[in-house]
Amino acid sequence: VRGAAVMAPALAASLLAATPANAGEVWAHGGTVIIKVVTGDKNYRQRTQWVTSITVMTSTRKENSYGCGRFEGWTQGFYRAADRCESVHFYISRWVSSGNHVCGAFQDIDRRWSRSIACITIKV
Repeated sequence: VRGAAVMAPALAASLLAATPANAGEVWAHGGTVIIKVVTGDKNYRQRTQWVTSITVMTSTRKENSYGCGRFEGWTQGFYRAADRCESVHFYISRWVSSGNHVCGAFQDIDRRWSRSIACITIKV
């Protein structure tokens, strides 16, 4: 009993010092595309993380704008595409298993630039 009484405060202190489950925003860059992935809680038992949304945008240069084209976003069990200019926002709203990726891509309408892809990896 005495050992358990000593361990209980130590366990409580370690739980208070645990890393928060909410990761917030994660950014990635690949060629002409930048993605912002909004994540939420992690489920350590199921090894999944909640992914709220992805914003896919073109990187811009003063002398160049990549402009309009096909934007894509995908992850485990989710794929969306839209023809837009400058950026697009997709609501994902799902649990994504550890080891999977959340990705975004852009291909300009004139195909002057290569299709660019950026991804993040879900790690739980």
